[in-house]
Amino acid sequence: YLEHIFYHIHDINAHVRAKVLFLWTHMKNLGAVPLAWLSPVLKVAVGRLEDKSATVRKTAIQLIKSFLERNPFAAKLSLEELETRYNAKHKELSDFRAKMIEESNKMEEVNVKSNEIIEEMKPFIIQCLQQVSIDDEGITAEECNDLIKEFNELIESKNFERLLMLMRKAEELNGNWKSVKEFDPEHAQIYIESLVKSYYLLTSNAKDYEEDYKKTENAVRFLEDTLEFSRIVVNAVPKLQELLMSRTESDSAEAINFFTSAYLFGIKNTEAGMRQMLY
Repeated sequence: YLEHIFYHIHDINAHVRAKVLFLWTHMKNLGAVPLAWLSPVLKVAVGRLEDKSATVRKTAIQLIKSFLERNPFAAKLSLEELETRYNAKHKELSDFRAKMIEESNKMEEVNVKSNEIIEEMKPFIIQCLQQVSIDDEGITAEECNDLIKEFNELIESKNFERLLMLMRKAEELNGNWKSVKEFDPEHAQIYIESLVKSYYLLTSNAKDYEEDYKKTENAVRFLEDTLEFSRIVVNAVPKLQELLMSRTESDSAEAINFFTSAYLFGIKNTEAGMRQMLY
């Protein structure tokens, strides 16, 4: 439906063009224009400022003014300020992207290293799985709680037996070991290897920038949309200045209304229009 009435802005009949522009203005006043349609409709409306029909020009100005006053972006649409904010956010996004690439490379190294450690641990893993009970080891729950802190030290010292006993005790305390005992030897070994890798990745101090990156990316997209909207309105200013001096009363009256609003929104070059209104 929206696409259908959008193309009728170029209808050969002036009455239809004016009516369609009025419909878009009415929908905007009701908050019924989707964000994706704002800039396309606004751009076409700016083109209608040169329409031969005074009624079409009048409704085009009213549309531009309505879209500006009810814009979802900002109370101030100063192009310079928006560009400064956009550049800052874009740099922030680039920094996050670089950090994510660096972190990804680091995680690849960690993954390779963990695989090497697991390969070295395999005989100890098999031995741990074959052991019926570890009650004689005297491992306490408190020691299991410190497993994360001790993990790297035990790996560095290659004290794999102690590490696996702590991990097994922790699994017993969590109630997971009963399920592990029901696995066949191959799958039980895979489970322990996956557990070792999980601990290894957990203690690698990996940083997750995904959430910050997405937030910044959304902010950049929002500023891109805001900049596009502001530039379209700015591009309309010269033509609207011409309409201020039009012999057609509706042209000048609607142009005055536009500049009154546009000045409050900080639209670039509206000062000249305001001065023109005073002479």
